[in-house]
Amino acid sequence: MKYGGTTLYSHDGDVCNAADVNLPLNVGVIHVSGLGCPANPGPAEFDLAVTLPTIAPSGNYQITLSSKDQDNGDLFCIEADITL
Repeated sequence: MKYGGTTLYSHDGDVCNAADVNLPLNVGVIHVSGLGCPANPGPAEFDLAVTLPTIAPSGNYQITLSSKDQDNGDLFCIEADITL
């Protein structure tokens, strides 16, 4: 997660399973729905929910999700921009 171009937090996980990524100091949660694996080639649906506290500074937040396959090849990249 970036705010104003500065990286605030990064996380590694398993894209095949749903996960709640707790942000540092309990300031929020990013819920990633996960993909069914093995994933079929082509378009896929992916849910992402972000919960931030009301005291979060206004501005532009960027979230980037990317994944590699078993051979370390690029699998996908999702970029989300959130403006508070």
